[in-house]
Amino acid sequence: METIYNQLYHTYVCPAMSQTDREHREIIEDFINRLALTQDKQMIAYDLITYIRYQWGLASFTYGVRMGMELLYAPDRAPGDYPTLLDFLTKLDEPVS
Repeated sequence: METIYNQLYHTYVCPAMSQTDREHREIIEDFINRLALTQDKQMIAYDLITYIRYQWGLASFTYGVRMGMELLYAPDRAPGDYPTLLDFLTKLDEPVS
């Protein structure tokens, strides 16, 4: 099941990153082609690398959205009252208030 973050990521981030995506795919393909792997293992390695890259991108996007929402909906806080990034990351599964 896709979350709202998946939908936002696919709608806004992926189209904006199309040039970077092409460049990354070329780098990944060049790297994998240099490995002494069978065709099947090359495909597995390619799938794994691109999956990890996708998950990392989605997680980074999600953290940014959540932190932005936290900052946007708490404008009355003094700068010292904002949570640090490490405090914020521990609360990612909590609803945004």
